[in-house]
Amino acid sequence: EREKPYLDLFLSELRRIEARGPVSAADIRAGRVDENTPGVATQVITDEMIRYNALKYDPMDPIYTDEAYAVKRGYRSLPGLPTIAAHDDSFMRPFPREGRDYMLVSGLNNEVRFYAPVYAGDTMYFIVDERHILDLTPAGGSEFRSFGIETAGTIRNQRGELVNRVVFRVVENLKEIGRAS
Repeated sequence: EREKPYLDLFLSELRRIEARGPVSAADIRAGRVDENTPGVATQVITDEMIRYNALKYDPMDPIYTDEAYAVKRGYRSLPGLPTIAAHDDSFMRPFPREGRDYMLVSGLNNEVRFYAPVYAGDTMYFIVDERHILDLTPAGGSEFRSFGIETAGTIRNQRGELVNRVVFRVVENLKEIGRAS
């Protein structure tokens, strides 16, 4: 009983995404999409983000650390790493805290496809295209409620250009601490 209102809240975003329908490049270019659109988050990429990620993940590659070198190689300026915009925090939504005492996350699996470079000043649109939620809890009951969650999405820039296609998969195992084992 305790879970029911939070499960409804959890599923309500999914219903809003389904009701919204697809988000196109033309929708972004026309300004019809923003952070208030269901299943959409936005973020402006900064030069600091690009440099921080390059030094953290690939400090020896001059394409990501030397702007003059990157420009000579055909980039307009210092590009971000291919996955700079592909983070699961903009796509995954955990079961609401109020409906659980404990959550164990397992089976995290990410798939990222790269299509276009990202530059400082670009606005990324993180668009949830579809989300599937499967209750994995055994029919006979369990100490944990377990959900398999798969979210597929696209990341586009302010011009509507496709930057990444992503799929994020996770299993969430939820427990009420006060519940008998």
